[in-house]
Amino acid sequence: KGHVYWFNEATLYAVVQQAHLLVRQVRVNTIFENRPILASIFRFFARIAPGLFALSFVVLLEKKRR
Repeated sequence: KGHVYWFNEATLYAVVQQAHLLVRQVRVNTIFENRPILASIFRFFARIAPGLFALSFVVLLEKKRR
């Protein structure tokens, strides 16, 4: 259960910070998700340079406790 929004990485983290949310988990998807070996290689590079290798980000967020 959740919501789907499309942001680039910088905007995503700015919105998360502005909304006072915590990032609990981030998953990076690449163009080669259906090929396990290529997917793992590209996920590694997507963590280093997401602007070049990431197709999308799936983020699990949680409200900050005040």
